[in-house]
Amino acid sequence: MQANRQATLRYRQYHETLARELHEFLASKEPPSGDRSNKEVHFKGIRPVIFEHTAWDLALATQALSYIKSDLAFDISKV
Repeated sequence: MQANRQATLRYRQYHETLARELHEFLASKEPPSGDRSNKEVHFKGIRPVIFEHTAWDLALATQALSYIKSDLAFDISKV
């Protein structure tokens, strides 16, 4: 969980800033133009957060889920 928290914090400020800039850009009454969007919205890629899910990956790789009832396996997958 700590690794996932750090991964989220790494890109949080970028996504918050981008969301604010996009909201302001879309709410503006000024007609959109390429020059305006380059100045007002600083988009530098998607920068997704890659979460670790090691226990689930290990269970799949070792086929450990095949030893338990399917209903339980589906319930576990939602955690």
